[in-house]
Amino acid sequence: MSKIGPQDLSKISGAPSVIEGVQGREFQISPINPIKVAGERGRLVKTERQNSFMRLVDRRPSMNPKVISATLAEIEAQPYTMDTMLDELMTYDGMRFIIWSSVKIKHPEIRLDQVDKLIDDMSEALKRIMEISGMSVPAEDADEANPTSTDGPIPPTTDT
Repeated sequence: MSKIGPQDLSKISGAPSVIEGVQGREFQISPINPIKVAGERGRLVKTERQNSFMRLVDRRPSMNPKVISATLAEIEAQPYTMDTMLDELMTYDGMRFIIWSSVKIKHPEIRLDQVDKLIDDMSEALKRIMEISGMSVPAEDADEANPTSTDGPIPPTTDT
């Protein structure tokens, strides 16, 4: 029989957890839906690509409108694959986005660009968000027979 942990209750109830930010300010972090967060990040990435192109257009006002339209359509049509999403979420900006996605539920006034200025320990915040969202394994439930490292699975030791 599996045990119900605090992360399970948070995920079921949507109950937030509290983390401390700069100057002792407290923030409530809420469980997140990883699929929804990935989709939001994908939309943001595409929007940033389009905005970047439009800044180029602003610097070149003589650009042909058909080229502009075709390029924007091409940017929109670029797939945002699972691999792209995972690579993107593993960047500093991606992790900041995950934290913001959790914090904005109870603190909608906080902008994405403010997260790393308001929360001192980003790694602790990310760890707590993953825990309350049910995306991490408690240490007592870790698979000791098949441990992993940042380089992937650790091969079993052999006695020779």
